[in-house]
This record gives sequence, structure tokens and C-alpha cells, in this order.
Amino acid sequence: MKRRDYLKRTGALAVPATLGVAGCLDDADDGDFPSQTLSWIVPFGEGGGTDTYARQVQGPMQEAFGESIEIDNQPGAGGLNGAQALHGAEPNGYTIGSVNLPSVITSWLVQEPDFDMTEVEGVGSIGRYPFMLIVNPAYDHITDLDELVDAYQDGEFTQFAMQGIGHSTHAIALLLRDEYGMEWEDIVPYDGGGPTNEAVATDEVPVGIATATSALGPSEAGDINVVANLSSSETPVFPDIAPATDLGYPNIDFVSETVLAKFAPPGTDQDRIDVISEAMETAVGSDDVQAWSDDTGNAVDYTDPAETHDLLIESIESIEDSVDLAQLRE
Repeated sequence: MKRRDYLKRTGALAVPATLGVAGCLDDADDGDFPSQTLSWIVPFGEGGGTDTYARQVQGPMQEAFGESIEIDNQPGAGGLNGAQALHGAEPNGYTIGSVNLPSVITSWLVQEPDFDMTEVEGVGSIGRYPFMLIVNPAYDHITDLDELVDAYQDGEFTQFAMQGIGHSTHAIALLLRDEYGMEWEDIVPYDGGGPTNEAVATDEVPVGIATATSALGPSEAGDINVVANLSSSETPVFPDIAPATDLGYPNIDFVSETVLAKFAPPGTDQDRIDVISEAMETAVGSDDVQAWSDDTGNAVDYTDPAETHDLLIESIESIEDSVDLAQLRE
């Protein structure tokens, strides 16, 4: 595997101009909050699972919040570009960001950037999803995890697409090789589930990993085949695909299941966080979001600010205990 520096210098250090302006414009008392647009940083590209969830919640959350909410995709570095932008944004209550647990946390632990993720303020979570293995439909003889493992062992496949050096899907790739016997030779990183799905759909890389959420649309369109569920639990998104553990493979839920957690910059006023979190909770429980969940099988659930921050700390401890971070840095 060729090591590359995926922490883009400009992307990782720059905070959008709109965020800086927000800090200058807002000197109002909490009684006037909110009075301007909320920026929601998504640290992955459009079309991935994180982006899909955000855009489903965006509309109902705007109604509850009382001001517009803009999705700001800042992909790169396994989610660290967006995480660093979140950490460095003005703590005025007009910026939140997605920090998926454990994926972005894994990237942070591996790459060790110069900011402390534990300093961010919990806002809430909106759902969770498992990771799936996807295959280009030209290889329609691959229908399940056993056949996919055999294809790698036979040398039919050598490459594997995942979502960034140090990302949790990087850890999953190593576990697939070392624990599942899926003997890939090269891993190819992309900036999120959307680009990974596209790479597999075009056969740029024949096999990859994507969230159940991001894989649903391309699968229904016939652009990819979903052949494995890496969670120990069934997913209503792909109910006919048995969990890997049901086939006798080791449980890797500590990296294969993702919580869609949202945070605010360090020092953001708790009263403002509570306003945002209440709007998020209302959105998650709205008819539109619940109908989307029922139609697609994507799980939606809410956690409050304190529980969300607790989940972040628990995720850090779990990854440190269960993942060989030194191996991910190689």
C-alpha cells in the first residue's frame, strides 16, 4: 500500500468565510437566537451515508430551528478536514458538524492532528448504520461473503476500495484481510461512501466498502451489488443479506457500525446547543424523517448532547483498546 498524505493543507486548515462572518455578525443575546443560517459541516462527499442522513433531516430541522440550515461538505483525510474546520469554527452557535463514531475518531487517533476532538461540544445524534461490502455487477458470480473471500484468495481480486487512510474502513480492511481471509494486495482510498460507490460502479475498483445508506440507491439502480453485511445485526436496508457473524466470521461491530453524531465547536454556549439539539430531536421524530426511515430501513434515533459526548469518549476508548493504531499508520 502506498502511503499518501490525505490531510489536505488548504482544506484542513481553512474555515469557510461564512463561518468567520457569522462570528463577527452575531453579538446578540441568547434571546435573539437563532437569527441567522446554521452551517452543518459534513466531512465526507455528497451521496455518502453521512450526507444522505444530513439532507433527510435538514428540512424538518430548519422548520423547528426557525432559520435556514446549509450543508457544507468538506471531505478529505478520512473526515479530518471537516472535523478540523468544526473544531476551529467560531463557537457562536451557528456551526455544527458530523463526527461519525467511530470512523472520524479512528482517523483522528491514527493521524494525530494538532487539535483535540474531546474538546468539541455534544449536540445530538440522528441515526446509525452498518457497513456493507459492494461489488461491481459484472462479477455477478459473487453473491455472498464466502464467495468474495474465495475470489480474493484465488487472486481474482487484488484491490479494495475504502474511505481514507486511518478511517475506520481502513481498520475494517485490515480486519477483513487478517481475520476474514480476504487477501487484498492494495487498498484504494476515497473521500466517502458516494465516491466509493462510484468507483465500484465504474469498475475502477471491483470491490469496496460503503454504508448501507449510501449503497441503497446505487444497488436499486443496478450499479452495484451488495454482497455482505459486516454488522452482527440484520439491517432492514438489505434484509436478505445475513450478518457476517451468522456466517461464522468474527464480530467487528466496534468498527463496522457507525453512530451519526453531531457536535459544536469548543466553547459553544450550552443554551444555544440546547436550541439546536431540540430542533434536531424534533426533526428526527418528524413524519417526513420517520417515513423515510420506514421506506428505506435506515435507522433514525436521537441522543441528547451529554449522551452524544459520552459516546465520543466511549468510542475513543474502544478504538484504543481494539485497533492496532500503529498498523494503520504504516
